[in-house]
This record gives sequence, C-alpha cells and structure tokens, in this order.
Amino acid sequence: MEEFEQKHRIAEMEKGIESLVAMISELYEKVHRVERVLLDEETIEPIEQEVDERGESGLLTNATDYVRMTGRCSVSLLQKHFKITYKRAFSLLDGLEEDGVIAPYRGGPERVVNQ
Repeated sequence: MEEFEQKHRIAEMEKGIESLVAMISELYEKVHRVERVLLDEETIEPIEQEVDERGESGLLTNATDYVRMTGRCSVSLLQKHFKITYKRAFSLLDGLEEDGVIAPYRGGPERVVNQ
C-alpha cells in the first residue's frame, strides 16, 4: 500500500512539474514577442503620416500593390514583407479595409482580398 501511495505522489509531482514547465515556456514566448515589438519600435525610423499612408510611394500604396499581387493579406505578412511593427502593420490593414482592398475580418488568420 505504501509503495502505491509513493508512486501516486511521484506521478502527481511529475504532472505538476510538466505543468510548470509548460507555463514557463508559454511565458517565455510571450516575453520574447514583446521584446521583438519593443526592439522594432526603437529601431524603425518614424515616417511622416502623409507619406506613410497615401503618398505616391507611400506604404499604403505599396501594401495595396503587394496584397493585390499576392492575393493574401494578414498582419504578419505585412510585418514580414515591409519589416514594420505589429502596430504599423495593423494600421495598414485598417487602411486596406477602409479602401475596400480587403474584406472585413471574418475569422481566421488571413483577410479575403477583394477583386
């Protein structure tokens, strides 16, 4: 009986350890994401609003061309392609939706690109 109780306690301790390791891993990943965002915001030079948004060579114009060419659009795609922060990519996404380039959010990771 004592051996059974010991095995039971050991199994419970192992479950607790596994749970703790999973929680620490998840926390580490969240901290790492925040650090990347902060690093991006410190290293990217600010761009004037008009040029960034709607200028002839503005970021929104470039994003519109990119989304229409690839037929795909998500915050992460915009971040990776234009090497911008999440905040700026999300702002571009709003602009693309406002201009009718992409459909409103309906769930899923990517937006539907309008023809």
